[in-house]
Amino acid sequence: MLFRALVLLATSLLSGSTFGQELPAFAGNPDGATVQVAPVAKQQIIAIFPDRTTGRDWGLRYLREGVADLNRIQPDAVFSVGDLVQGYTRITSTYEQEQRDYLSIVQQLRAPYFPTPGNHDVVSGTRDAKDRTYADIYRAKFGPLWFAVELELVTIVSIFTEDGDGLIKPGISDKQVEWLDATLASAAKRAKPIVMLMHRPLWHDRATNWETRIDPLIAKYGVDWVIAGHFHALQDEGKRGDARYLILGTCGGSIDQHPLAGQLQHLTFLVVRADGTIEPYHQVVGTTLPVDWIKVDDQKKAFKLKGSRNAVNFKGALVDALPAATKGTIEVALENPLDVDINVSPRQITAMPSVWEVADLNWISRTPIDTFNPLVTDLNTPYRFLPIDGVTLAPGEKKTISLRYESDQSAQPVVGPEYDFVCTFMDSQNRTVPLHLRRRVPIARSITPNDGYRYPIAAWEFSEYDEPEANASAQFEIDTNGIVTINLAVPDDLLSTDGPIASGAKAFSDPAQDVVRLELGAGKEKRTFVCVPISGGGISLQELKDDKLVASGAPMPILDPMLGIWTLRLTLPPNLLPTERPLPINLGIADNDGHYHTQWRWLAPKAVPATLVLP
Repeated sequence: MLFRALVLLATSLLSGSTFGQELPAFAGNPDGATVQVAPVAKQQIIAIFPDRTTGRDWGLRYLREGVADLNRIQPDAVFSVGDLVQGYTRITSTYEQEQRDYLSIVQQLRAPYFPTPGNHDVVSGTRDAKDRTYADIYRAKFGPLWFAVELELVTIVSIFTEDGDGLIKPGISDKQVEWLDATLASAAKRAKPIVMLMHRPLWHDRATNWETRIDPLIAKYGVDWVIAGHFHALQDEGKRGDARYLILGTCGGSIDQHPLAGQLQHLTFLVVRADGTIEPYHQVVGTTLPVDWIKVDDQKKAFKLKGSRNAVNFKGALVDALPAATKGTIEVALENPLDVDINVSPRQITAMPSVWEVADLNWISRTPIDTFNPLVTDLNTPYRFLPIDGVTLAPGEKKTISLRYESDQSAQPVVGPEYDFVCTFMDSQNRTVPLHLRRRVPIARSITPNDGYRYPIAAWEFSEYDEPEANASAQFEIDTNGIVTINLAVPDDLLSTDGPIASGAKAFSDPAQDVVRLELGAGKEKRTFVCVPISGGGISLQELKDDKLVASGAPMPILDPMLGIWTLRLTLPPNLLPTERPLPINLGIADNDGHYHTQWRWLAPKAVPATLVLP
């Protein structure tokens, strides 16, 4: 503590600067500049293993991942707070095998390692506090029971907390206290920060008399941090006097509660700087990745599978449950575009997504939760599908599967239910890689004008760029003169009317602003109309002919750009309607929101357009 204050004062006096002074802005440099960076003040990184004790082999996984993490992070030294093995056994060979298992892993560390003993490392299963068998074995295999390590920027002092009255029981003997006094005095003379490590947090043990025996030494010699383990629960205990107290969790140790209850497998780091400051932080174990965690050939497979338009396609459509309850079968065409086998498991989406577990490491991904839009997915869809087993496709193989469904009658038009086709393949590191191909199931939509329903307009191709907005909807009317009216309601954070509009069909497949596109009929009779809201209020319904926009002759659409939702009324005289009956129809909304990317939502998928029942 005192050392840090002196260093800060000296730095201020010598430099004539004030703390918190802004650095020169990098933004002021011209293109092509070469920027000189001042040398960074020296620092050292100290890593600490929490408790490993569990007695079961599953805990060794976390220890291995912790060692791999440390070898990538490359700390200057590694310590522990004890309980390296389960111990507590009368079978010496069992204890020694546990030591061998532990050492076989930590010996792979590429940094100096200084373990602190815990009760599980030295207590014998004989229940005799005089039995020092395991303490002696520990000393021979791991090193001294109490010690100090002098690094360039910090002194680490480790005490032995199973030294009560010189027996193997909780406490610290007078002999060790004498050693601690002398060691801390020597450390203080170095004018470097001091960190004390131990296994049991003896300041919680009344019999130790911490307040009268140890606290005075901590205060006298300016110990900065006191760090322990044993509780298997991470907790920052704040300050006692001028020293900060910290208890670590586990790295392979047994726990049974949520991480927010302090129980997690982790590593702890101390960043020690030349000015005497120490900044501890924790890292969940197993969260550094080797540089080749994903290899290019495996990523190419993932991109190819995700981008394949033939991997998963519905054939046909569901029978609409609007007029009556229904059941039936819909086919799905599958194709494997890869040079390795894939397994395809179809799963209907009927619940909020959960996290993805990364099987080869100890972490999870929240991607499915972060990207899910409940406004466009009907989790309570009346359509219910029978579960189906996954199918395996050889490289290049095609298969067709059938999905059986049933539905109660729906009171209003519903959006097509959604499926997640989980496609897995084995990568070059023998891991199962899942790709999630999300699809909306088409509904054979037959629309009778004046039925009073609003029909959903939804996304049929899913993208990470989709806006988290509700589906649009359309209502259809017809009068006695055969004039068709379409009433659109579009939930939208921003009606984008200022994007650059070019002529031609391509401009209206990926417009740079909000656009409404109406497609009527099929084949030679097909007609395509485009409605482009223009900043300032101008709007018209134009027809796209030969890649050019021409006047349609339709009445001017009525746009109401309300905040959060805009409405549009399109009027179609009979002369604009193809003669085909029922009339194929599709209606698309391009939502731009002033961005580079535009999202399309459609009344129906392009392969299965809706039909409009007209006289």
